[in-house]
Amino acid sequence: MSRDILLVVAEHERLRHADSFRRAGASTIERGIHFASRVPFGYTRDPQARRLVPDESAPVVVGPVREERAAARKRRKLLDRLKWR
Repeated sequence: MSRDILLVVAEHERLRHADSFRRAGASTIERGIHFASRVPFGYTRDPQARRLVPDESAPVVVGPVREERAAARKRRKLLDRLKWR
């Protein structure tokens, strides 16, 4: 019986922490803060604001791809268009 109580408490804690982590991630995304460990190609991270900033020194191909991805185009179509298969 005590084992069952411990398991119920542990499950409750796990769910509580998972919910807290989910809410923290959603809040971070809403504020526009990049929280992944790696910065995507073509961007740099502003150290004070922790937001992504387009890297002007990135190759010329990044600009059009960034614009098309922002317009919700599919990756496969981008790859076909750029012939990167």
